[in-house]
Amino acid sequence: MAAAIRVIGIDPGLVKTGYGIVEFIGQSFSVIADGVIRVETKLQLADRLFCIYNDVNDIIKKYAPECGAIEETYVNSGAISSLKLAQARASAILAAKQNGLDITAYQAKTIKKTICGNGNADKVQVAAMLSYLMPSNNIQSKGYDNTDAIAIAICHILHVRK
Repeated sequence: MAAAIRVIGIDPGLVKTGYGIVEFIGQSFSVIADGVIRVETKLQLADRLFCIYNDVNDIIKKYAPECGAIEETYVNSGAISSLKLAQARASAILAAKQNGLDITAYQAKTIKKTICGNGNADKVQVAAMLSYLMPSNNIQSKGYDNTDAIAIAICHILHVRK
């Protein structure tokens, strides 16, 4: 019997950070937990980053993944937005490292290509493919932040087991 692997996938954001804990045993994926960390927009930036750090830390302690994966920061036209997103991402990475997890970063196109076979797939296509891959999990979209995080975790599993 193949060894199980449990991975946390993280879709970082300053307002909503998606997470998904996925376990892979044999040839099957199972979602152990998923959700969205919501941070109040009226908080100071440092407080928002601390909330993300604390919540990711608590999730890791509760579900005990062996490793993690996170989406790379997409550098868009707004440099300040990209920098703030990178800080949210760093908060999640620090929580993972604090718990002894190795965390691997993937470009959005790599995640989409791995899950859907198309690096330009949209969020609806990614969510549909997850339902196809795990029909018994009945994943409920919480604004696609959680489904993106689940896709990130599955992407990592598929890359590591090659």
